[in-house]
Amino acid sequence: MMAIKYMLNNPNVDIRGFSVDANGWSAQIDGVPNVLRLAKLYGLESVPVAYGLSDGYTELNLQNPSNLPNYDYLIGIGNYLNEWVPTPPSMQPASSLRAPDLILDLFKQAKEKGETVDILALGPLTNIAAAMHSDRELFLDILGAVYVSGANVFTQAEQAAQAASMPDVAFPYSEKTKEGSWNMFSDPIAAMQLQQSGANLVVLSSFGDKISIDVDDDQYIPEDCPPAEREHLTQFYTQYGPATNQTISRVKYWDAVTAVWMSQILDSPGYNPKNTSNSKNSTICTEWSGQVAQVDLNNGPTFSWFVQSPDFGMEFPLCNATDAVAFKSTYYSGICAGVANTADAQREQ
Repeated sequence: MMAIKYMLNNPNVDIRGFSVDANGWSAQIDGVPNVLRLAKLYGLESVPVAYGLSDGYTELNLQNPSNLPNYDYLIGIGNYLNEWVPTPPSMQPASSLRAPDLILDLFKQAKEKGETVDILALGPLTNIAAAMHSDRELFLDILGAVYVSGANVFTQAEQAAQAASMPDVAFPYSEKTKEGSWNMFSDPIAAMQLQQSGANLVVLSSFGDKISIDVDDDQYIPEDCPPAEREHLTQFYTQYGPATNQTISRVKYWDAVTAVWMSQILDSPGYNPKNTSNSKNSTICTEWSGQVAQVDLNNGPTFSWFVQSPDFGMEFPLCNATDAVAFKSTYYSGICAGVANTADAQREQ
């Protein structure tokens, strides 16, 4: 939600729609209403929000649904805009299209205008892979790049060491594999299919977006931030720990880092959505590398890892470390500036 809050206030990003996963850190019952609340708050209720597929392509255990992540983890997140950071509900209905169909519908509209579409992927890649399967030619033609939050890359030596140290970790899974990413673990088959399709992926690892929330992060909120937004922002970062039964020192910004990172790349001079070599144009990323890796789908403790594979892997750029101060300054100033600009425009009407 922190990432969506930032993107809704970025004047340089033309948001065409939201696809909400139901098999990651957003339960179906809560995810879409929460996005609609934020869209209403910032005057973008006309942007379509679609329910995603209720199940991924990957069978993680013998339960259906898999209950991974455990729903107990998600209650505080689901109730966040209702109980913890009160935000008025929206009466705007969700899209009548399923998430994969909405993606393709937006791609068709873009094709008519001679445009490309970039995707910010903040959860499992289920809906995106489903759209690719439905119309592969259209999807790959119009897609610029998929900016992926949380896909960690390991060497084959690290893979072997993990397999040797944890031989009992295997299907059926009751928890995410160690050092892996929830976004990838929730549906690694979808991640593999999307990667092997030849789609452009640009990846920020969970090591890169693991920036901690600190109690004094209000120092990054500009003094001229509109008062109501200052209060909402402060509640947003201070209440997340209590809502999820964590100390604030354990809470991370995660997807919000990916949103700022992607926005900086899109805003960079000479950006070419079909050429991901210019993806290094982000001031918050401090460690870039080119990777050739594939998703490990072997049953065991490295299931869902991205593992370096020069023979069978696909190439993509990876950001593996970010600057916390640069991120926080950009994140908070960007939201406040967006809110202020919207208010000014409304007053002029």
